[in-house]
Amino acid sequence: MENLSEFQVKSVTRPANISGNQRVIGRPFPPGVSGNPAGRPADTPEQKIIKKATKQIIKEYQESLAAALPDISPVLVAKAIDGDIQAIKELHDRAMGKPVQRNELSGPEGTPLNIPDEKQALANAAILKYLDGKK
Repeated sequence: MENLSEFQVKSVTRPANISGNQRVIGRPFPPGVSGNPAGRPADTPEQKIIKKATKQIIKEYQESLAAALPDISPVLVAKAIDGDIQAIKELHDRAMGKPVQRNELSGPEGTPLNIPDEKQALANAAILKYLDGKK
C-alpha cells in the first residue's frame, strides 16, 4: 500500500465506526472523503437506448394528449354537467388545484399528545442544539 495515494487509501479503507455488515445511519465518511470515489457507473448502451426510447414515448404521448385535449374537454364538461362525480372532481382539481392534505398529531378525541417529561426534555435539548448550530 506504500505506492497508493492518501485518497486511494481512504477510499478503500472502511471507516473505523463500521464493522462487518453493520448498517450505518448518517454520514460514516469524514468530510471530503467519498463513499463512492469512482462515481456512478456510466450507462450501458442498452440503458442509453431505453432512456432515449422512454423520453421519445413520453414526448409523443404528451403531443397526442395536447392534440386530443380540445376534443376531450367538451366531453368532460358535458359529463360534469350531467352529474358524473369523477368528471366534476377532475374539472375541479384542474381549475382549483388539488386540496392540500394536512396532518395533525393529537391524542384521543383531539386532546394534546401526552409526552413524558424525560422525552420532552430530550426533544427540547435536540431542538436547542439544532438552533444553536444555525447561528
